[in-house]
Amino acid sequence: MKVLRDKKGFTLVELLATVVILGIIMIVAVPNVMGILTRNRSNTYLEDAKKLSTLAEYQVRSGSNVIQKPATGQCIVMTLSYLDNAEFEDAPNGGEYLKNVSFVVVKKEGNELKYYVQLLEKYKNTYRGVKLIGTPKLAENGAVNNYVSNAKKADVESVTGLDKDNFLTFAQKFNSSFSCTSVNSVYTR
Repeated sequence: MKVLRDKKGFTLVELLATVVILGIIMIVAVPNVMGILTRNRSNTYLEDAKKLSTLAEYQVRSGSNVIQKPATGQCIVMTLSYLDNAEFEDAPNGGEYLKNVSFVVVKKEGNELKYYVQLLEKYKNTYRGVKLIGTPKLAENGAVNNYVSNAKKADVESVTGLDKDNFLTFAQKFNSSFSCTSVNSVYTR
């Protein structure tokens, strides 16, 4: 007499169906995960740019004798190397923020101080980050798509070697609407 046993295990068809289903899930999920990671890196640029602007604002408002506040229509520039840059050691793509190409411009308009920030990272022969833009624009909807981008190597120039007069020409490469009557000081280390 033959005894029938319960067969335990999966048939080849069941295994193939499972592999096909997992493959379809991977095709759908991987691009979504990659998109989320890219968006998170871009958001990090925006958040770091806001942080850099806040550090500059603190320096100006703290009443430091070192920082000369600009007169109406004039600007001062503070580089990342001048500001406390310990918080900017981990750039989003594993490269490093360019200490003398990343900066904050403080411009006096009427009785208000306006802050403009540029924060660029170099990684794998690529420059990416936030090009010179007014700080309030960093909080706008769609700021990641509008203000985080690649920069050309020809546009990346250290602020350190620029005198006050040449800075305006340099800044207008990144933002053609940016203007100051003059630059009082460029603070760098």
